[in-house]
Amino acid sequence: RQTHGTPMKIKGRLHRKIARTEKLTTKGGIEEATGRDFIRTYQALFRLTNPDIELELLEKTQDNLGLQHLRFTQKYRGLPVWPCELMVHLNQQGDVYYVDATSIPTPEGIPATARISREEAQRRALTDMGDPEHAKVTEPELIVYGAFEAANPRLAWKLDITVAMHV
Repeated sequence: RQTHGTPMKIKGRLHRKIARTEKLTTKGGIEEATGRDFIRTYQALFRLTNPDIELELLEKTQDNLGLQHLRFTQKYRGLPVWPCELMVHLNQQGDVYYVDATSIPTPEGIPATARISREEAQRRALTDMGDPEHAKVTEPELIVYGAFEAANPRLAWKLDITVAMHV
């Protein structure tokens, strides 16, 4: 378990592939439907209120052994919860056999708007670098910061800073 009380790894014969007779509304086909069915079944364990809304499929891959891997990112009110992801792994028969996660319980009580503007976030980031003339900053992205050392998730601006060394 992580500090937020959510599982990091689950292994075993976890969940059978869903029947193909169900109408699929997922872009990731039967694999995504199976992964989502597993997560819905154990949403209390993951501490998610509505996993169908809170998890977005980012990537579906198959390795050279025929294993499928589904990478879901966690969202809150449409904002990414950073750095939270769930990976659901399916065996050759399409059954869930392994899950690894860096997720947090569904956030609650987070304000809908940031206290500082995007421009102010950029300005503060450059100022904190101590040498703003030699730094570049990417466009800030509003996220829910859900890192495991944080006591409570909160809104934050995520951006990258590149500093050029000068002589």
